[in-house]
Amino acid sequence: MRAPPVPLPDIARADAGVAVLHRWVTAPKDQLDLADSALETWANAPWPAGLIAVHVLVSTNGDTVLTYEQWAGAGELAAFQDNDRDTITKEITTSVPAVEEFDPLVCTLHDGSPAHPVSARAGCLVLSTYGFESLGAARAWSRVLASAEERRAGPTPGLLARHFLIGTGAGGGGVRLLDYAEWTGAHAHAAFLESGYERRCGTPTAGIIPGPARRCRAYGVLTAPLPGRTRARTW
Repeated sequence: MRAPPVPLPDIARADAGVAVLHRWVTAPKDQLDLADSALETWANAPWPAGLIAVHVLVSTNGDTVLTYEQWAGAGELAAFQDNDRDTITKEITTSVPAVEEFDPLVCTLHDGSPAHPVSARAGCLVLSTYGFESLGAARAWSRVLASAEERRAGPTPGLLARHFLIGTGAGGGGVRLLDYAEWTGAHAHAAFLESGYERRCGTPTAGIIPGPARRCRAYGVLTAPLPGRTRARTW
């Protein structure tokens, strides 16, 4: 019997006040071991107050594992960062050799919507990050991208939804933007890149620090325990 698909993050859920994106890079042969370690670590740890869900994503090129955490608010996240974050991070990486960990992005939803009414399920996610000198610059750039999509004669083939989240690294260091897009599949995204549409629209690049972009698929998800339980529910 075929396993049901892993649920994707509900980026716009009303009860999530803040999100954290963690990124680890490792050898392709170790990618799924690292993803399993992330799932097992969260599944075996006492569930923190205020944590709504943890989604584990893996890049289609084999080198990256991401976790996308959704928290009720900044206060609950701060308490976890102060008391338990280091333990979780160490446990995730301890069994996998040569893992490079990057500064996590702490962010909130700024803008986004479905590209058009669809019934199709996303076959891949595309996560891209960018750096800016100011919050205003990040907001303006997300508006430029959204406007480029709105000016198209029709919906972008294969694009199901696009969301922009803005925040900072855990250690500060300027404003960062996460461009989170849901596509029907990798082929649709590749065709969009090859079309050069955003370049033809004159999307500005001055003052923007490009970060990594990865096509990903959902690997696993943990959600808050049922009443009376302390361990996460997993898919």
